[in-house]
Amino acid sequence: MKVNADVLLQDADIILDCVDNLATRYLLDDLCSKRSTPVFFSAVEGFKGFIYSRKKSNYPPYPDIFKPANHPDCRQKASFGAGVGLISCLQCLEVIKYLTFEENEGPFIMDVDMKNNIFNIIRLEEESAL
Repeated sequence: MKVNADVLLQDADIILDCVDNLATRYLLDDLCSKRSTPVFFSAVEGFKGFIYSRKKSNYPPYPDIFKPANHPDCRQKASFGAGVGLISCLQCLEVIKYLTFEENEGPFIMDVDMKNNIFNIIRLEEESAL
């Protein structure tokens, strides 16, 4: 799978991730980090959703934030179209902001509780350059 992903993504300038399993997300994160390609993750599970935009390779790696023990496979709970639509629109807005505005915010996770209409922004620290 890694060889296929490497070939398929070789000319990509930006990646939008909408997959439903951690193994693929980890692979995308690794490939994008090695190439310094921005990757925009999103996921929906029931009435919960999140967005994480790893725009720079010194942003925290996806596996460091979302570990299997505290991030269940998205296929375990049904999602609904309106929720998927909302999260994907927010993900697309993050890409549009990245493409059109000067970078002025560090890494963050947008955690969305669609049942209670709560949007949480969790700020993350950038990793030090080695």
